Amino acid sequence: ADIPVDQAYVLFTLGKMEEALERMGQARALGVNSAFLSLVESLVLGAQGRLDQAKAVLGTPQEHTPSYSLSSMLFLAHATGDQPLLDALENHAQNNMPNYFAEFTLARILAYRGEFQGLEDLIRKREETVEQVISAGRDPSGPMSDLIELYAFLGDEKRLNEMVNRFDTELKPDFMRPAETGSIIPTAFAIIGDIDTAMDRANAVAEQFGIWTFWNYHFNPAFEPFQDHPRYRALDDRYLAWLKEQKS
Repeated sequence: ADIPVDQAYVLFTLGKMEEALERMGQARALGVNSAFLSLVESLVLGAQGRLDQAKAVLGTPQEHTPSYSLSSMLFLAHATGDQPLLDALENHAQNNMPNYFAEFTLARILAYRGEFQGLEDLIRKREETVEQVISAGRDPSGPMSDLIELYAFLGDEKRLNEMVNRFDTELKPDFMRPAETGSIIPTAFAIIGDIDTAMDRANAVAEQFGIWTFWNYHFNPAFEPFQDHPRYRALDDRYLAWLKEQKS
């Protein structure tokens, strides 16, 4: 019954948003009502600029056991300036410590407020997780992505660049990974003020998957200082043109 959801996710990755929504409609007709379905639907709606609908699909933090859905909620909360949702996410994360996803969600909320207490402790835990996951022969892209953003919050360019290099060179080839995790690396470079590297990475993902991927930066507070930068503006204008086509 989850096959239409998997198909919808692939279609989303390929930028085929309306087809993805059709597949999710099929999944709901089959009685599927999973967290993954809600997550994929929120991603499609978010890419289409329908942020309030994307939030509505995900529901409230209290409806979820901590998962990747919290990251999507946090992105949408920042993108829409939704302070009640930010407060709810912070409370939910605090109430579910020391869960893997709750820890990272709370660290990001605090870091965006300029509060970095406990960040090095979480970094050490994530560094251990990366090595454990690699030793077990599993995909370490999740904890690696976490570390890339955490290093950026601390302004640690050395460790940030070292982890990005590992991310690029050590992970097994995976067609969809750049679309899934591609937003993290440009965001990290934006956080440390390196807009040229951020745009190099964002452009590479857009060239592979489509300009729809720029929704990750159009609605991202980390890029607010660069709204008038020529390279940001050029890609953002292309995304806005794509967005207009979606709404026509």
